[in-house]
Amino acid sequence: MGAPSIEAAASAGLLSGYPDGTFRPNQVLTRAEGVTLFLRLSKQPDPQVALPVLEDIGPNHWAARPVAIGLAAGMVGLSADNKWFLTDAPLTRGDLARIQGVLFTRDPDLPRNCPKG
Repeated sequence: MGAPSIEAAASAGLLSGYPDGTFRPNQVLTRAEGVTLFLRLSKQPDPQVALPVLEDIGPNHWAARPVAIGLAAGMVGLSADNKWFLTDAPLTRGDLARIQGVLFTRDPDLPRNCPKG
């Protein structure tokens, strides 16, 4: 059902899927995947901010750069004790709204620049 859209996004370099080449469109999007995806869509430059020391994600994690950027920009937050990003927790509607709000504020042309499909 979503195959044409996934194929178009992958061809445009917006999605890369999982290491095994699958996209798993019916799987829940995690917080790490969500912030990575939206930063890729925005094409914002990497401001080279540091990832804070956290219990569940370190500098060698595949999503370390997007998480560091997302945290520094205020797109996403940490657990109440500020020790966890909760990388594998589902991306909630609240997370999505916050990410989009920050991106659209910093990149007002983003909605016009996103591929249609």
